[in-house]
Amino acid sequence: MNASASPEDKLLRLIKTNRLAGLPAGRNRVFAGFGGFKLGYVLVLSRILFAVVLIISLFTTVKAVVYPRKVDMSAPAGGRFVTVSAKPFSFYQGAMTRKIFDAPAEVAAAPDKPQGPLPADIIANLNLAGIVAGETPKAVIEDKKAAKSYFLREGESLGEIKVDKIGSGKVVLDLQGEKFELVL
Repeated sequence: MNASASPEDKLLRLIKTNRLAGLPAGRNRVFAGFGGFKLGYVLVLSRILFAVVLIISLFTTVKAVVYPRKVDMSAPAGGRFVTVSAKPFSFYQGAMTRKIFDAPAEVAAAPDKPQGPLPADIIANLNLAGIVAGETPKAVIEDKKAAKSYFLREGESLGEIKVDKIGSGKVVLDLQGEKFELVL
């Protein structure tokens, strides 16, 4: 090389002759070695791999269209069939129109009578859990001893206990002629 040449000229000469990579002049440096491995081989291998994946995916797609998978519905895995039949709308209609705050029929027909010798002891086991407001308000009375809740309107009774009046935040009960008040 010429000692008087500028660094840029030296670099241009090296690029043109490809002396750094040991490649013959005129060969593209993109295909030069990458850590001792030729980059050209990597590109060829990636193209081959892409072609193989493409062929496999096309084969499976064609196979699925030509030979669709048939599912055997003759016997389930457990060996037993379960038949589910839909019931007519009238079957469900009764459940949809039921008033959810009404007492169940068995409670209204034969309510549990609280046990206790004195009326004060019977009332002590009761708790006013809430009041449901509306045209006909209902008192939610909880029997602590029996661990049950009752929804009662004015005039309804729970055993010997009769709901006399439902007010705002309180209920007046009548037990054997005595008046008792439950407060929220």
